[in-house]
Amino acid sequence: MNIESLIKTALTQAVYIKGKKLRVGVYGLLVKESRVLMTHTKSGSKFIYNFPGGAVDSNDKTLEAALIRECVEELQCDVIVKEQLFTSQKSHVHEDFPAFCSLNCYFLLEAVGEEVAPGAEVDHVAWFHINQLPLGQMLACDKEFALFYF
Repeated sequence: MNIESLIKTALTQAVYIKGKKLRVGVYGLLVKESRVLMTHTKSGSKFIYNFPGGAVDSNDKTLEAALIRECVEELQCDVIVKEQLFTSQKSHVHEDFPAFCSLNCYFLLEAVGEEVAPGAEVDHVAWFHINQLPLGQMLACDKEFALFYF
């Protein structure tokens, strides 16, 4: 089964890869003047920077709907999902959550309005130049996307 089929199946039923439950993540890229918005959040036992987004919930009808919901929660703003940019080419296992593996989809976003503000799940938001991303403070899945895309 290819990656796209795995993700589609995981939206409606539990999927396991090598004994680990698959978690589908959706993340967005907001770009302004060669800068990208990142959230600073706690992930397991450490704080990281990542792109706005998160896990697809069972209530989400599509990947895009999940990303819009996540952006409202994390950035307190509505977004328009423009296009899909990237899908993980391998599953990632977070050291603090070994029972799960993640496949992530990344989308280009457009903010509705100018203001973004950290939601309850986010410590703060920051704009980084595309050539100065905090790679040392990012999860492997986000690094995979950043190194591919930028």
